[in-house]
Amino acid sequence: MIVKENQTLSLVLLVLVLLNYSNTVMGDPLITGLFVFGDSLVDVGNNNYLSSIARANYYPYGVDFEFGTTGRFSNGKTFVDFLARMLGVPYPPAFADPNTNGARILGGVNYASAAAGILDESGQHYGQRYTLSQQVLNFETNTLNQLRTMMGASKLTDYLAKSISILAFGSNDYINNYLLSTYPSQYTYTPQQFANLLLNRYARQLLALYSVGLRKFLVAGIGPLGCIPNQRAQAPSGRCNDYANQILGTFNEGLKPLMDELNKRCPGAIFVSFNTYAAVGDILNNPATFGFNTVDRACCGIGRSQGQITCLPYVMPCFNRNQFVFWDAFHPTDAVNAILARKAAYGSSMDYWPLSEVLKELNKKVPESLVKLRVEDGFSMKYIPWHIVNRIMNLHAPEWSGEVRNIIYSADGKSVSVVYRVTLYGTDAEIYRESTGTALVDEVGYGDAVQKAEAMAFRRACARLGLGLHLYHEDL
Repeated sequence: MIVKENQTLSLVLLVLVLLNYSNTVMGDPLITGLFVFGDSLVDVGNNNYLSSIARANYYPYGVDFEFGTTGRFSNGKTFVDFLARMLGVPYPPAFADPNTNGARILGGVNYASAAAGILDESGQHYGQRYTLSQQVLNFETNTLNQLRTMMGASKLTDYLAKSISILAFGSNDYINNYLLSTYPSQYTYTPQQFANLLLNRYARQLLALYSVGLRKFLVAGIGPLGCIPNQRAQAPSGRCNDYANQILGTFNEGLKPLMDELNKRCPGAIFVSFNTYAAVGDILNNPATFGFNTVDRACCGIGRSQGQITCLPYVMPCFNRNQFVFWDAFHPTDAVNAILARKAAYGSSMDYWPLSEVLKELNKKVPESLVKLRVEDGFSMKYIPWHIVNRIMNLHAPEWSGEVRNIIYSADGKSVSVVYRVTLYGTDAEIYRESTGTALVDEVGYGDAVQKAEAMAFRRACARLGLGLHLYHEDL
């Protein structure tokens, strides 16, 4: 089954960041918070605290995630986890977690709930879930009140304006509502009428979030649901369910015009849509290009296409998970989520991102507003603070990694040197550079000597890859 790729309607999420980039005050965060609303594609454990059979709080879910089993419906990271890493913010904690309060909410909150839909009735056969309207209410009546108490009205306005809201809804309105004979929707509405109903309800909640201060929105469309293992298991010969894919057209095609209309109606706001259907369709149509060899069955599941029964507790999943598009009967693998995040953040140019392009981005001149001046041994020196370097790396080289290779104290114990390696990954190759930073043990200032030496070594290693290298050659 070839999935037709709709015209790319999404803009580049990076624009949302760069709007603050040139005007940011040194040390101020580019992104203050990340607020996530959605279904199981981005749920990080909210349903663990609800009376629901839609849960992923058991092995092998999280088998490849750094924190193990958390309630994420994936073998590893979700789409939003990757975006958070690119934006340099922590993973937003689950709203329902009793520990999600106070300082923990300052970086954002995740309200997503498995089986949730745009319509309140969607997915109700799974039990409790936070629907779209309830998730918005949770933000307005709980999180917003806490933030207002912690920072006051004036600071809250700026905080919300610099936050990004991500919404991923619609899948359950089809697979757990319209496509099920036990729900009346398919007998009440034509596919076009149902899609328009969803768009109207979506618009109402987006306006509600705007009305309380949020200004930057990334709204994901629905992927080709007819090709998930659950739907393949119901189709002839394990093919994609053509009807399920076809009826999504009105909704997905209507999302971009809706964003355009909201951008006109809402001063100071930016609404961006992400064409999930096209992004996933590209992977399904060209799996080898993205490193996949299995598109027609799940890595973990039972029955036809491993999609008739989704991943059960302690079932052994496939070993070559990075070569599977689908993790279970409904959800993509960590590897697919990484690609979708890059596509959302950088647009279609990230379909193929060779190392040469990564290096080209890093070698661009850093805006003067991000460069700081210090005096050392009587000389003025320009430099980029390590936390700004870290953010730029997350934005332009999201798959980079760093590690301390060695810590060496001088013979007299008066100084310490740290060797740090930074590795870049392109779709075609990888490269690393190492550098050394040294600090005096007794030097007064922020942090200990090892931290200072590590920050210096990190900056220098990144400079060897091109980031801020122009600062070393301005006088040449």
